[in-house]
Amino acid sequence: MTELVRVDDVGSKLLRKFRSNASDWLSGACDGGRWEPLHYRLKPARAQVFADIAAYREWLQAWRRAAGTCPSGIRLEFEPVAWRQAGLEAVLCGVDIVSAEGAFALMQEGERLGRAFARALDRLKAVRPDIADGLLQKPDFLLESDDDEFDRLCAVALWLLQHERADCYIRELPIEGVDTKWLEHNLALVAAVLTHAMHLPEPLRSGDIISRWQIRSRPTLFYVRHADLIVKGLPAEAAVRLPLEVIDAPCTLPRRVAVIENLETGLSLRLHSDTLIVMGMGAAIEAFSKLSWIRQVPVLYMGDLDQAGLRILAGLRRHLPGVRSVLMDCGTLERFAHLCVTDPTRPIGVPAEGLTAQELRLMERLQAGRLRLEQERIPLDLILEAFGKAL
Repeated sequence: MTELVRVDDVGSKLLRKFRSNASDWLSGACDGGRWEPLHYRLKPARAQVFADIAAYREWLQAWRRAAGTCPSGIRLEFEPVAWRQAGLEAVLCGVDIVSAEGAFALMQEGERLGRAFARALDRLKAVRPDIADGLLQKPDFLLESDDDEFDRLCAVALWLLQHERADCYIRELPIEGVDTKWLEHNLALVAAVLTHAMHLPEPLRSGDIISRWQIRSRPTLFYVRHADLIVKGLPAEAAVRLPLEVIDAPCTLPRRVAVIENLETGLSLRLHSDTLIVMGMGAAIEAFSKLSWIRQVPVLYMGDLDQAGLRILAGLRRHLPGVRSVLMDCGTLERFAHLCVTDPTRPIGVPAEGLTAQELRLMERLQAGRLRLEQERIPLDLILEAFGKAL
């Protein structure tokens, strides 16, 4: 026999519906209070009522108390019955939620969410309609952000909508009250809001904000060794940071490039002086593919044996398909399994392309065991030997 539908049961359903449809709820409330009534069937079976009439009466009272907290938003529906043995002429058969206030009244978190909802509505009414359209695409931000965060986002969106170009660095944007470090860290949020505020057919990405408004970018500096191949007179073994445009005009074309994910390994590795060593750049190494000469020389890559290292490799291969990996295989993982640690990151999607069959097997092993082998744990003499064979 099924249990009676409790107030908390309906409240949980309403909470899930709100979480997945908060934007529609807010939009409807802004649009003249438009609300689509929600109906939940409650009618118990006759056998349920007769099995425990006291339990039915307690259940009915619980629903009456709940409806009493918001009479204008919660309507109980009764159906006539002829259950004289139970002393009943009508039975509660359903509940209609006819306003957002009624929905929040039934949720366990309803009081807090109701206040957040009301504040979000006030925020939407206080900004330009186009910015409000954009904000509706980020309901979690509307509901949960503090006033300072909200004001910063609106100030940035308004400034960008009012100016066709910035022609300055991101930290030089003259937006009152905005810490421009905040903008650097929230470009994706700004892009999402502007996409809908401007009614663009394609979504803006973080990088599009930079290019569309001609915001100047600081040069990416690459840590390299054997920098004398690039600029004559620089110390060969020192770690030097050079911008991409300088590396793109080498005084001597390197015979090969060794990309090392972590700085420490790159600093310690002793490779032939005609090999340009690029290190410690993480995913930013993809920018290296823009070099005009990079496809003329072999490129080797060694990263951590973890999800991130393989993802960086796959990303690099999207631009440079000929990149060869070094010691990124199951054999290396097994040999140094005693030095592995637990990978704290969640499993990522396996790249659709950019990994060999051997590297895909490594990814499967890493994800199955939640393993991570940092490249610094592998003995340098073994790394040097592997690079020697690869070269």
